[in-house]
Amino acid sequence: MLLSETIRLGEFAAAPVYKHWLIQKNGGTCGCAVGRTVIAAGFQLDKRQPVASFFKITDFFNKQWPWTLEVDQADVPLTYHGAKVKIFYYGYFNEQGMNENPVLYYMSDLYENHKYTIQQIADAIEKLEAKYNITEDNNERSGSIQQDSNTPALARA
Repeated sequence: MLLSETIRLGEFAAAPVYKHWLIQKNGGTCGCAVGRTVIAAGFQLDKRQPVASFFKITDFFNKQWPWTLEVDQADVPLTYHGAKVKIFYYGYFNEQGMNENPVLYYMSDLYENHKYTIQQIADAIEKLEAKYNITEDNNERSGSIQQDSNTPALARA
């Protein structure tokens, strides 16, 4: 399933929350855009831990949508706050032998810092899938990147 489609399903997979990708709260699972997306894709939250591990979520996300690891950072710009988060986690994830994922951080930035709705985030990712020629059949690149120098950074108004 395409990432954009899974994001849309994620809106109904868990209750919304900010400042956590996934958390157990009031007897249920709550998540931000990233957390709700991975729940919709089948991620299982460890009920013994009230907050899901960034590492487990990132690893799951990377395996579900490997094309997102190849996205150019210029296509998924982060705000100042998002950039600080990226800088903090980038080095740490690499030390743990994990791959960084610019799309995952982009989704989180749009949700947390810009208060994008799940549907707006899905729309932004859908544009990214089109640019990188991602198909539903294989969820991988199906050709070369579409170049359009007149198009501003995705999802920015």
